[in-house]
Formats: sequence, C-alpha cells, structure tokens
Amino acid sequence: MKANARQRKNYIHCLQEDGGLVFSQEEKEKVAEDYFSEHLGTTTARTLSLNWQELGYTLIDLHHLELPFS
Repeated sequence: MKANARQRKNYIHCLQEDGGLVFSQEEKEKVAEDYFSEHLGTTTARTLSLNWQELGYTLIDLHHLELPFS
C-alpha cells in the first residue's frame, strides 16, 4: 500500500502551459521539453579547444586508474 501511495504521490497529473492545462503523457512530455529547451538551451559543437602544452601543463597518464583492483 505504501509503494502504491508513493507512486501516486510522485505522479504529475497535469502541467500548465499558455493554452491551459495538459493531461496526456505526450502533451506533458512536449511541454516539459519545450520549457527546458527554452531555459537551458541546446548544445553546440565546440570550434576551439585549449592547447594544454602551450599553457605549460603536462599531461599525466591516468589510464592505470581505470584498471580493476582488489
């Protein structure tokens, strides 16, 4: 019973947009996607990168950190 109650508590019944309330899952997904795209933006490819050697940094091989250990 507690698990069912928690699931109901975490469920988003409707979302409000400019045109009113939306109830279907597809409409809620669209409203959420539009909202976060507008507020967070989208990713763009980088055109520049840093040359760490030119900045005086030496690269350290950390590959051994990914090896299994016991």
